[in-house]
Amino acid sequence: MTMLPPTARGLLTNTAFALAGDVAAKAGMFLALLVAARVLPTPEFARLGVAMAVVMILVAVLDAGCATVIIRDGASSRRTRHSLLRATVSARLPLALAMIAGAAGWALAFGELGLALVVLACVVANAAQLSVLAVFRSAQTLAVEAIAKLVCGLSYPLAVWAVAALGHRSATALLLALTVLPALSVPGLYVVSFRHTEPGGSRVSKLRIAQRAMPFALMAVSTIAYYRSGTVMLGWLGSVKDTADYTIASTIAFGLLMLPAAVATSLLPRLACETDPSERIRATRLALRSSTAGFAVLACAVGAAAPWAIPFAYGEAFRGAVAPFVILTAAGVLIGACGIVGTLLIALHQSRVLVGQVLLALAVNLAANGALIPAFGAVGAGLATVVTEAVSLALLAVACERVAPGVLLARRGTHVATPAIPPAVTA
Repeated sequence: MTMLPPTARGLLTNTAFALAGDVAAKAGMFLALLVAARVLPTPEFARLGVAMAVVMILVAVLDAGCATVIIRDGASSRRTRHSLLRATVSARLPLALAMIAGAAGWALAFGELGLALVVLACVVANAAQLSVLAVFRSAQTLAVEAIAKLVCGLSYPLAVWAVAALGHRSATALLLALTVLPALSVPGLYVVSFRHTEPGGSRVSKLRIAQRAMPFALMAVSTIAYYRSGTVMLGWLGSVKDTADYTIASTIAFGLLMLPAAVATSLLPRLACETDPSERIRATRLALRSSTAGFAVLACAVGAAAPWAIPFAYGEAFRGAVAPFVILTAAGVLIGACGIVGTLLIALHQSRVLVGQVLLALAVNLAANGALIPAFGAVGAGLATVVTEAVSLALLAVACERVAPGVLLARRGTHVATPAIPPAVTA
């Protein structure tokens, strides 16, 4: 079994840190949007919402899967982490320049220079923060990330309130307020990351970095499209009420996925540095059982509370969000399981399998939405998600049993083969 670095923390501890950080960041953003909704005129709030959606997509594009490569390939070596961080930054400079050109074109076409510049700054700041935090994840110490997210989460509503109190009540000003602290955090996080890196590692091939990061970039963009497809297709095929109901249901239900996401976050570096196949399988099975059981309990609790909690929070007009929400929480159990199995496949360098699964899932979801939404509205969109995740889990289970037999089905006396893992991404 691989000896963990002295600074590494256990799987349970790292999961707790990851979950605490995500809760703090999302709660802070929720409060910031609540303040923004009260201080901004409706058209400006709509512009802010669109701008933040664009930021989310472009951060995934600019990250280009590099954070996952740093976490996985840097898990076993301090020097490799340092080399990977430098190489992934320089490899993405052309992409950043292309975004600058795109922002300039958008500003010229629509006269939105201020908003375009702030969107670009927000994208760069969050992508840079994601890359530096990947170093701490690869070192299996997520305490720094939890602290950074806690500070950001606390600052979001305060910054929005302060900017609005000074009289700057526009989407551009409030998005700038949400950008400042992530941008300021990057230099400090980079300095602290020196504790977990060492200079002098082998030069990393930018071409190999691009080749290994591309599947993760494709998966990230496809996943965002998948999670937004129900709302988009309801706007096209369903009614305005169904679209509004599903927006609320999906926002809450997908937000609950922080628990399995936190487990997957701490699991990837643990599996990536493990050389004992039986220990790797043991850790995956433990994570899968605990994550699935924990989310199932959470899903039952919130599902039982939904019939009175959603109308109480959003008003009786949104009682129609209850049914799709309950369906989506059930789908969340499958989504969480897919995430854990997918994490093992990433650690074993089975990226092609995951790319195929994500693209097929997107196709199945679009087809299921097209078939179910006209007849069942928001409930149909929720059912389409269940169908998609059931297909995805079946595909991932087959792939997992092929490369790591015994993860999903315990096999007494079965020899566990060591999958062939490609060499490091050195030139």
